[in-house]
Amino acid sequence: MFSLSEGRNSSLCGRNALFCMQRFQFAFNDIVSSVSSVSVDELASRYVLSGISDSQQREAELLMELISIRDRILCLPSVFCLSDIVTLIEHVCMS
Repeated sequence: MFSLSEGRNSSLCGRNALFCMQRFQFAFNDIVSSVSSVSVDELASRYVLSGISDSQQREAELLMELISIRDRILCLPSVFCLSDIVTLIEHVCMS
């Protein structure tokens, strides 16, 4: 906590915290408060999601799932081959 409140730019953690505060428009207390149940990831997600439509959010979620299937993190029935998944990824990215 000292490095964030006092060190700021002299520590890597402090620089990252300051960047996040400026970029995602949240306060120092949002990051370090033990009372807050909101994580930095949630704060950043709110900022990012506030600037896109529901349709864009669904497209991003689809793209994440397709990439996870391509990278074999998620599984899909064997009726689809890798080239089919890559084609779907390209279609989502280009539309």
